[in-house]
Amino acid sequence: MTITRGDTPSWTIELFDENGGPYSLLGCTVTVTCKRRATLADAEALFQHSISVNALGVVTSSPGMVLGPGGATSGVIIESITSAQSDLFARGTYKWDLEVRTEAGKVHTPLRGVEEVVLSDWTI
Repeated sequence: MTITRGDTPSWTIELFDENGGPYSLLGCTVTVTCKRRATLADAEALFQHSISVNALGVVTSSPGMVLGPGGATSGVIIESITSAQSDLFARGTYKWDLEVRTEAGKVHTPLRGVEEVVLSDWTI
């Protein structure tokens, strides 16, 4: 993935269960964290977005993310970054992961180590 500073990128992320079907997000919190190095504290992340969905499918918190078409049972989330956010990013390469926490306390990371490249914007 590539972000150009000052742009407003968004990504559609599809999650699947162990049988290959859509991952139900009912009662889950999904968090995406992007860092220069995995060893950095979350407070030093380039960005961290999350979405929390209760057991009824109602979004209770969603900084930086929304449910995709089909709602909580579709396994689709859309992550967005504002122009103001991306304008603050330093040029370079980052890694990100996606963590899912269930109401039962189970945690799994279906996406990890995905590369994010931040490019300079030529237009000022």
